[in-house]
This record gives sequence, structure tokens and C-alpha cells, in this order.
Amino acid sequence: MIKGNETEFPADKWERFRKLHDSLFNAYAAGLSGRSHVLTKITSYWEYFSYLFEDPHKTYKRVKKAKNIEAYHAAVFENFRTEKT
Repeated sequence: MIKGNETEFPADKWERFRKLHDSLFNAYAAGLSGRSHVLTKITSYWEYFSYLFEDPHKTYKRVKKAKNIEAYHAAVFENFRTEKT
């Protein structure tokens, strides 16, 4: 969008964002030792990611409340599920 000076999101915005998120998560998981380090790093991105969603506060809150990787994945799944409907 920046390179093309476009103001509208592409039709596959959520698919692209999900791929970006998954790549980022996997890179941190491979490079950091310990699940808590991964969770801390990836959660901080959601302060910015949340503004892509209709309710940024609720979106970020779901992720921030996650205390383990499983809860984090559930929160991310819920964020995408609620936004696509």
C-alpha cells in the first residue's frame, strides 16, 4: 500500500495479516528461549496490530490477558474470528 500510494486495504487483508503474524510468531519461537519470552515479545506488537480491528481496546485486551502460549493462540483466533464476521 505504501509503495503504491494506495489508501484502501486489499481484499485479502486478513489473510496477509495472518501470514505476517504467523511468520513473526514462528521467528520469535525459533529464536528465543522460553515461552514467556516469546509471549512478551509478540504481545507487544498487538498494541499496534489492534488498530486494524474494529474494537482495538477489546482486541488488545484479549491478547494481553493471555498468560501462556495456548491462551495466546486462543485469543488471536478469537480476534480474527470476530473480525471476519
